[in-house]
Amino acid sequence: MKINSLFSNSFRKFMAILFISFELVIAFYCYGIYKSEEKRIVAHHKTFNISEDSMNVRLAQNKARFINQFSIFSLCLLVLLLVTTIFYKKEKRKLMKLFNNFTKQIESSVIKNDKIQLEKELNYQEFQTISNALNQVLQENYKNLYFDKATSLPNELFFVKELADNKNMIVVYIYSKNYQNLLYNYNFLIADRINLILAKRLKFSFINKKNLQIAKSSGGDFLLAFSTESLDYYENIIQDFAKVLLKTLQEPIMFECNKIHNQDFCLGFDYILNENIQRVVSNAYKAALLASAKNEEYCIYSYELDEQISYTNELKNDLKIAIEENKLQVYYQPKFAYDGLRILGAEALVRWKRNNKFENTEKFIQIAENNDLIIALEQNVIRQVAKDITTLMKIGISLKVSINVSSKHIKDSKLLEYLEKICKEFNIPKNLIELEITERQKVINSSFNELNNLKNAGFNISVDDFGKEYSSFSYINELPVDEIKIDKSFVDGLIIKEDGAFTNSNSLIIIESIISLARRLNKTITAEGVEYKNQLDYLNSLGCEQFQGYYFQAPMPLDSLLEKYKNHNF
Repeated sequence: MKINSLFSNSFRKFMAILFISFELVIAFYCYGIYKSEEKRIVAHHKTFNISEDSMNVRLAQNKARFINQFSIFSLCLLVLLLVTTIFYKKEKRKLMKLFNNFTKQIESSVIKNDKIQLEKELNYQEFQTISNALNQVLQENYKNLYFDKATSLPNELFFVKELADNKNMIVVYIYSKNYQNLLYNYNFLIADRINLILAKRLKFSFINKKNLQIAKSSGGDFLLAFSTESLDYYENIIQDFAKVLLKTLQEPIMFECNKIHNQDFCLGFDYILNENIQRVVSNAYKAALLASAKNEEYCIYSYELDEQISYTNELKNDLKIAIEENKLQVYYQPKFAYDGLRILGAEALVRWKRNNKFENTEKFIQIAENNDLIIALEQNVIRQVAKDITTLMKIGISLKVSINVSSKHIKDSKLLEYLEKICKEFNIPKNLIELEITERQKVINSSFNELNNLKNAGFNISVDDFGKEYSSFSYINELPVDEIKIDKSFVDGLIIKEDGAFTNSNSLIIIESIISLARRLNKTITAEGVEYKNQLDYLNSLGCEQFQGYYFQAPMPLDSLLEKYKNHNF
């Protein structure tokens, strides 16, 4: 398809119309003169009775003069047309050059997303109008491309762009550990409000920091960079900065009718020497993820860290396969009465054998929680426990089994539905399943309704690690809890030293308070981590009812448990 020039077409049409118009005007003008002269000649010859031959000669001369005049005018018009065309083509080439320069400038501005600054030779009203309109679009596009809408902070793209040529700067990746839970419990509007508050805190707290750069990354994450004169002793610099930064970020936020949101962040650090800034940001992010996986406040990137992350990723992928293929095992640690002859219940503990050795349980559970595998893992455990309870019931044993359930699973609306489905499928009583939650999972303040629904449906609820959080004693009366488990860290304090005193006298006070409170509230009390006879005796003297720990039995498969304790009462 032929592409036509708007200016060329318009000029051709204009010149054609102008030429024809002038030709018509000249023709009418010359013809008018010709007819007027013809009438004068005829009148003159009639008045003076001049011969007709003379009149015809004069008329022929008049006609020839008319033709000559018209031809001369037409020729002049044609020459003018040619000169105009040459001048137009010259101006057109100049204009096309200006247009090409203008389009190149537009293209460059759009690619760089920079404002158009017209050169002097392009200072035409039309170009200026187009530039102003395009600059408005570019400005809006620039804001969308490089700035976060909720906080107005620069985003990661801008952060990387600004730091491209900087040296001796420390980069911090601020990773929000509970952003997903925030979205789950509330909504994006609340999350944006919290991010805005955090952004203001960061700006205000570090306003005097030299060459500070703050940016918004994805979700609830932020990026910081600050200059340092030297990277000598950078670990001390990072340690001091991390303390101030975490104190700033983790101050609780109050919103929505005095509800308090507690922040939970971890930091990743790397520094800029000659590395690509994008790689430094990526390294800081990796360090933050590792800090989260280790439950540490911050982590500094190193080459060894890459190996750990690679191993963690490999572990995550293998864990996903193990869950899908039901390769996880369930071990049971019984809960004994004081005499050690009666088994009052058992705790189901997941085990994973990989490459012919058992993986660290706490580590792979943490990986599952960080990678949205925890619900599938726990459903896997619940199904296996239900199957084992059925096996026990067939031989006349009704054993209550407690299953550790994560905060994410507690908040999942389908947990109750899944539990009821499993109980129906395996035909087991609901009261033989006990759901064990821990204060460290921070489910207490946000899961009353879910826990009540589970309790009302017939399932038992147990609180693990009781006493480790300051709020324990204030909320325990409101929770639908059947059992309270005294945390192992307190039981460890009951070890007797050489002088006959307990290792930690504070543990005595806390344990006594917990047992006293639990007895008054009519809750079952279980002490976990019992390893010595003196611990067992002292706990029993205080009124503790159930005991769990290596003094009695380490976790083992169900078959081994039944074989070993076939003569005990269940």
